[in-house]
Amino acid sequence: MSESDPGEQLRMACVFGNTDEVAALLASGVSPNDTNGHGTSAVGYAIGNLEILDLLFEAGADLDLRDQEGGYPLKSAAYSKDPAALRWLLAHGAKVVDVDELLEATRYNNAVETRLALQEHLGATTLMDAAKAGNLQIVLEKIAGGADVNAVDGDRTPLGAAAMAGSIEVMEALVEAGVDVTTSWSESALFSAMICQQPAAAIWLIDRGTPFENPEQRLSSEFVPSAVREAVAAHLGVVPEQKEDALSDAEQGAAARTFEALFAKLDHHGMVCVVDGGATKGMARAWVATLRRDRTDNPWGYCFTTSQDMSRMKKHGVLLIGFGSFDADDDIKFRRAAQLVVDAVREAGFEVTWDGDLDCRIEVEVGTVKDSR
Repeated sequence: MSESDPGEQLRMACVFGNTDEVAALLASGVSPNDTNGHGTSAVGYAIGNLEILDLLFEAGADLDLRDQEGGYPLKSAAYSKDPAALRWLLAHGAKVVDVDELLEATRYNNAVETRLALQEHLGATTLMDAAKAGNLQIVLEKIAGGADVNAVDGDRTPLGAAAMAGSIEVMEALVEAGVDVTTSWSESALFSAMICQQPAAAIWLIDRGTPFENPEQRLSSEFVPSAVREAVAAHLGVVPEQKEDALSDAEQGAAARTFEALFAKLDHHGMVCVVDGGATKGMARAWVATLRRDRTDNPWGYCFTTSQDMSRMKKHGVLLIGFGSFDADDDIKFRRAAQLVVDAVREAGFEVTWDGDLDCRIEVEVGTVKDSR
């Protein structure tokens, strides 16, 4: 679409947050419901800017307009970790058609505050979500209403959710309401606090009797970030076991830059690729999804490594790379994504192991790496 197209000018003004230009274009008669080739209107590009959303709404914007892939403003807002846009849309009459779809969007990007805002609107907030968001007021309301403070959702309890958020005040409320900090679930909460870089929450649990046997060994785990390891070790007065790393700090840095360069090349093949995309695979996939929404070339596949993968690479000299397709049911695209990664990594001189199983990540032997910069 040409730069002179007023609808495109409006959408780009929304992208760059140019309030004055948006106001001028709307005043000149440009429709806020004009869409691009993907069927996305200006509202879809203004999520996050409430002032521009106000201007579009006053000009008659359709808040429920769907694009060609079924996306719509409320769903876009559900992906955001800032709940302001979702609250704005709901307050201005956006229709909640598929509750499960919206809740899934908030889970995919770990947007706990936004999920909480949606559930408040629906009257369906859970203790687990309030704990994960660190929202003490709602936690207290749920406890007063008889919510089970020891409920298990998947592999997590409310205490574990609060520990991940580092919300000590919520943890205190849960313990006061009857949570036993000496159980195996509380031990799991302690480890969750550590891997999510919440040393104060981890120390709080240890001080209250949560089991933490063999701290010297457990703190040496590759899953525990160094800052957390140092804080907890200093508090306990212990020295974590020292294990010789396969890569030096310099070699790890060089390897990271090499894979960043490889992943940048794969971006040109219609993939979204992220090095060190978060502590877990779920977080990395959420970051990939966020980056995909910012791309205009409609990426079809992705690959990633997590911060845990990068730590393991330093310790063991092996890097695991996740991959996939944004079309979860298309095995051909999944396999294509894996093969592109395998070929690119092998071409760079690394030894690669992958048996073709779409459920298994790609394993790369990382030796001394020449810096790619």
